[in-house]
Amino acid sequence: MAFKITEENYPVNYNLPDLVHGADWHWGFQMFEDDGVTAQNTTGYTCSMIIRSGLNGETYTTLTIGSGITMTAASGLFNVDLDKAVIDTYDFQDAEYLVILTTNTNDDIPLFIGRIRFAG
Repeated sequence: MAFKITEENYPVNYNLPDLVHGADWHWGFQMFEDDGVTAQNTTGYTCSMIIRSGLNGETYTTLTIGSGITMTAASGLFNVDLDKAVIDTYDFQDAEYLVILTTNTNDDIPLFIGRIRFAG
């Protein structure tokens, strides 16, 4: 599913697809220019995803580019991939997450916030 998000909408409240013990997990998003068609070049950007017990709670894990997150800068594409071995180390049932994009001018943009949980 694709939809246009403008800066006024940040952070987007979005509950991620469920995790499943014993299975890999993937989620991705892409950044576009204001025209909504042209992919945004994100060269020099960084991205982190913090998973924690609550908005200000205990941090379970932090994913970054090269450690759970990959970025294709020319097309503004970000992929979050967790393999089943990593997922099986998580001992939470339900958590909050926050995705923060840091631009090449060091502006931190909280893009997404919501719930991530295990199925079942």
